[in-house]
Amino acid sequence: MPIFAYFDTPTNYPNKFGFYDVGSSPFLLQQLLDFLKEDEDTIEEIKIGLYLFNNEILNTRLIELAIRGVKIDIITIPIEGYDAEKPKEIIDIKTGEVIACGSKYDFAKKIFEAYYKKEIPNSTLYFFPHMYLRSEKVKNFSRGEMPYSLHLKSFLIKHKNKPGIIGISSSNFAVRDLVKEENLLIIKNEADYFNPAYSFFNTLIENSLPIYDFNFKKDYTNYEIKLAAQPVSTRINFIAPFYFDSAFKAEEEIFNLISSATSSIKIVAQHICPVAYSFNGNFHSAFENKIINKDGLLKTLIEKANNGVKVEFISQTFASSENDTMQFRTPVNKKAFIDFYDAIKNIPNIAYAVNENVHSKYIIADEKVFVSSFNYTPTQFIYLDNVDIPTFKNNPGKSYKGIHCETGQYCIIHNIETVKMYENNFNNLLAKKDTVVVKKLYLQTV
Repeated sequence: MPIFAYFDTPTNYPNKFGFYDVGSSPFLLQQLLDFLKEDEDTIEEIKIGLYLFNNEILNTRLIELAIRGVKIDIITIPIEGYDAEKPKEIIDIKTGEVIACGSKYDFAKKIFEAYYKKEIPNSTLYFFPHMYLRSEKVKNFSRGEMPYSLHLKSFLIKHKNKPGIIGISSSNFAVRDLVKEENLLIIKNEADYFNPAYSFFNTLIENSLPIYDFNFKKDYTNYEIKLAAQPVSTRINFIAPFYFDSAFKAEEEIFNLISSATSSIKIVAQHICPVAYSFNGNFHSAFENKIINKDGLLKTLIEKANNGVKVEFISQTFASSENDTMQFRTPVNKKAFIDFYDAIKNIPNIAYAVNENVHSKYIIADEKVFVSSFNYTPTQFIYLDNVDIPTFKNNPGKSYKGIHCETGQYCIIHNIETVKMYENNFNNLLAKKDTVVVKKLYLQTV
């Protein structure tokens, strides 16, 4: 199977605190550009879904292809969700010279103008304005009025007379983002992966608005989503508000993956918090007058560890009631992360490490790897189709009525060579000088 896995790291570059003109993943961007160059005369369509789209180098390459007749569709969040704070100097990665200064918003606005004016042939930039909320107590947001659900870092290249290429990454490729530990997975000419992805992108576009039709003064808090049939696939799938219960199904797939492990489970993500959780059943059409309680992934992981399976975690954020002297980035929902660590800290077969640069998202279970664009916390695994919040305690004047669900992609790979590449990346992360092991592994068999 033609599968390619690539990894980027801050240690590849002279300044880990530098903001580069090529964006947050220079090496991964180059791989993507190489695939856009490969057999370029046979490319018919390119579809890209990025939470943040402000990379001028990537955009320039797409424009070149559009001028040659390739149909280009770009889907991102509305520009008001781009961080306009703290402009930074941008460095030319080749010369080391400062060539610009700006915020993520500034660089996006510069790119978006041509799409708004319809100056680029064969190209459309879409906004996916769907927001996801499920609590009236939600706090104010650091950027944007409400949280946008498009946590996608995916692309598709359609060629003539063959399925084409699909890609999934943890990276936004964004300018004014620091380089992190990221991954990029490419799958070529496999219809079982390509066809569901093509269907997904078309449905995403149907639920999005071209930038030239977007009303920048309108409140899209109650944006209506059109439901669609989810592609049936055991290899690639998506969570999205337009796929009913898709978030629950993604969690079930991870359950099944973990349950099948007999030797080893390795989990890497920016945020990891597989605790038990609950949600308001009235916000889902199938659960009336109920509070729904779910175990999350924690119970299964502990059962596996207690039965001799080695379980290892690496995350960027971490919280513990007994590690206050260690300086880690603390997640917003600190208590849930503390509860998670308290549940595993005395189990011999579980280890935990923290690296401030981790942004990849994958799970290795024996000889399978689950690669996603989303993290592993309860938020990602809750689908509510009937949310009705008339007012927010911390956001007076705002309301929300709609579907709570993030938008993301995941693949399950059974290819042993690919699994080994992810295992090597995991081991490299674990061995880095800036990785802190907060809980060691004490193997215990049964």
